[in-house]
Amino acid sequence: MKKPFGRFPSIAAARKNAQRIFKEYRNKGPIPKPDADDVADLLNNHPDRVEKIGPGVAHFCVESNHWTEPCFVVVRIDGTKSEFSLKVALAGKHPSEESQIVEALRHEIRPKLAPRLLILSFIASEPSGDWRREKTGRGVTGLADRELAQRWITYYEAHQQ
Repeated sequence: MKKPFGRFPSIAAARKNAQRIFKEYRNKGPIPKPDADDVADLLNNHPDRVEKIGPGVAHFCVESNHWTEPCFVVVRIDGTKSEFSLKVALAGKHPSEESQIVEALRHEIRPKLAPRLLILSFIASEPSGDWRREKTGRGVTGLADRELAQRWITYYEAHQQ
């Protein structure tokens, strides 16, 4: 049985609608109702909704994230902005620790894309690695341990095909 999401009969239907909103409103200013109500439903399912909403929502818009992909942006009543992930909003939770580490390692070699198997091999080769991440701007998360990041880049370059 499909799980309903907001006014949609399933998460897949909500995702399809969000992708339509991305295309229709990317870099075009505030999203009008009723589409803004659908974006609000997504935000209300996000695990960081209180932080994202802050002092209150003025409106939503679609901008490009650090990977140049579309993402929803909350524009708060005080003029500040906060991006939020469609994937996290639909899931209602953050990605796993492993997925966050994989993302951080991919960030280190951006714009190249490392295969997940290569990333997991590197993680296994560094059993005592410090896998803490830090924000490096516009929501981008990289490895806090810069020596580990450099070892990853060296490992990637030696093993890429």
